[in-house]
Amino acid sequence: MKAHSAAEIAAKMPADYLVPSKDLYVTALQNQLSIFGTDCKMPSAGPQTVLSIEQKYVSTFKGKNANLGETYTNEFANKAS
Repeated sequence: MKAHSAAEIAAKMPADYLVPSKDLYVTALQNQLSIFGTDCKMPSAGPQTVLSIEQKYVSTFKGKNANLGETYTNEFANKAS
């Protein structure tokens, strides 16, 4: 992702990702590019962050929990590096 601009990335995305507008998607992506790492690995605090967001903002996940050790692995990224 670091090798491409937000506009270049947006050009490769499915049309439904660009709703309500491609310009809005490009702007949002440009503002978030810095959060993406370069090693393709989930940071150690990442799963808890995602869980917290799901619990707070996704109505079907409110009050629910997950075993974070079963939700992701860096195995593929570790083998690739």
